[in-house]
This record gives sequence, structure tokens and C-alpha cells, in this order.
Amino acid sequence: MRFTGKYLFGLIGGMDSLWTIFVALRNRFRQNWKKHEDKGQSGVTRFGTKGDNNKTTRIILPLTVEEYQIGQLYSIAQASRNETGGGDGIQVITNESFENQPLLGHQFPSGQYTKKKYYLANKVGGLVKTLLPKSALVLEENAWNAYPYCRTILTNEYMGSDFGISIETYHLPGKGEHENVHQLTNEKLAQREVVIIDIAGELLDPADYDKDEDPRLHKSLKCDRGPLTPGWINTVKPVMTCYKLVTCHFNWFGLQTRVEKLIQKYEMRLFTKFHRQVYCWLDNWYELTLEDIRNIELQVQEELENVSTKKLLFLFIYQPISPSLLMFQPSILSNVYTELYEVFATI
Repeated sequence: MRFTGKYLFGLIGGMDSLWTIFVALRNRFRQNWKKHEDKGQSGVTRFGTKGDNNKTTRIILPLTVEEYQIGQLYSIAQASRNETGGGDGIQVITNESFENQPLLGHQFPSGQYTKKKYYLANKVGGLVKTLLPKSALVLEENAWNAYPYCRTILTNEYMGSDFGISIETYHLPGKGEHENVHQLTNEKLAQREVVIIDIAGELLDPADYDKDEDPRLHKSLKCDRGPLTPGWINTVKPVMTCYKLVTCHFNWFGLQTRVEKLIQKYEMRLFTKFHRQVYCWLDNWYELTLEDIRNIELQVQEELENVSTKKLLFLFIYQPISPSLLMFQPSILSNVYTELYEVFATI
């Protein structure tokens, strides 16, 4: 009994010490975030300038550009249907057409503009939620869609101009032969890293594997494509490439490189998983038209509007090509914040 009592008192004392450390770490987090809030827009490196981490991803697919437009829209709707739980959701602020925007040298002057807010507090663990201020878990997305080109920018109010993710996507026929579809300057080309994603290759994280979403096993019955065997990129027809330029900016001394690399890592993981789904769901969307897709989107919107949450309803509004939407799958998001926590714990 004496041993048990000493053990319990020792355990309680150890827990008290851990709590003290936890509170100190939490306060340190909040102080650092507060510095960013007070700093505002002054003295901040402009997003998208020299020093930012930028990577071009070329995702090669056994589809035409026209087919991909349908497949992507269908898959985004399906992903929205699958990811309705565990969070406060998506708030659509603006959804309207745009004109005369300087997209890619004015090549695409018109299209659809959407502004959204992603509320992430209930998609992360309690520890992360306690450490970070509430506004740090709200992301704002501005997206300009002019298929086959799209630009999406993610920001966070708390960090202001110290944080940003830009995703520019251009869809073209071919096997990724074009070297500068995003019209980068020579300086930015020298900084850029190019990654080619083989959707039939190995996953970045084995936890993402799903037998029903394995292109090496899937054969389309409606259009007689697949399975994708080794070397498929060199022989398949039709073929197209999604050229994605991802630029990350995280202006926090001592952490910039590590956090930007972490963001890039998870973007690559998400791009791979999503495009495996697009291909493996081919028979579900192959014969659909844009009108069919819009009807599916309305159906999904109605379903999500019936999902009640504490603060707002989940909404899904027609917006082709919103790659950032995929970032908030709970399983992947929890890993992002866990690794971010480990990074911040070193400061």
C-alpha cells in the first residue's frame, strides 16, 4: 500500500510538471502568434517573391483535357460528400463571374471567382486547438477558375502577409513536355523544383492506400483503359498533364524553410491521392455531361445543407478546380498539424 501511495503521488507530481510545461509551451505559441497579429502588413516580404518555396508538379493522366474537366468536377463533388464530418465546414463568401483579370498574361480574362473560408478547429486534435489561437485555424481561399487554367490563393488572417499558398494549374495535352507553362522568369525558373507524379507509382504515405483506388488494378469497362502497368506513360493514349505550380510563403525566422517544405510535402500527397481517385472513378463519370455534373453538385449541396453543425452548415457551391479543398481531409490534416506542432516545439 505504501508503494502504491508513493507511486500515485509521484505520478500526480509528474503530471503536474507536464502540465506546467504544456502551459508554458502554449503561452509561447500564443505570444509568437500575437507578434504576427500586431505586426500586420508592415515589413513583410511580398508573397510570391524571391526566397519563397516553389515547386512545379506534373501529373500525367490517361485522359483528354475535356474528359478531365468532367472527372475533376465529379471527384470534387464526391470528395465533398465524403468529407462532411468533424468540422465547422466551408463558408462560401462570394461566387460570381469575373472579367479582365490578369491571369497568365491575360490569356484567360474571364471565368468564375469564389471566395471561401475554411473553419478547421474541429478537424484538429484538442492539443493543437489549445495551443493555437482560434483565428489561426481559419483559412481564406480566393480562386479564379478559367479552365483549363486556374489560380487559387490561401491566406490566414492571423499571420497576414507572413503566410500564403498559391496554386496555379494549367491543363494541357501531352506527357509533361512543356517546361514553362506558367511563364516564370529566369530567376524563378532557377529556383523551381520539378516533380512528376505517376499515379500508378508508390504513394508518399502507405496510409493513403485504398485497393479500390489503385490504378495498377483498375480497368475501365466503359472506355477500355487500364490497368496502368509499368511504363504506361510512354504508351498510353490519350494522355494529358496537369501542371501545378505551388508557391509557399511562411515568413517566420528560423522556421520558414521547414514549414514551407512540410506544406509542399502534403500538397504532393494530396495531389497524388486525388488524381488516383479521378482515374479509378472513371466509369462513374465517363458518360456524364457538364449539365449532369451541375445536377450532381446541386444534389451534394442539398445533402450538405442538411448536415447540421454548431456554427454553420457545410456548403458546396459549383467551383471547378479547387485543389485546396482537398487539403482538409481529416486524416491528412491531422498529420499536417501534428508535424507543424513538432516544428514549432523547437522554437
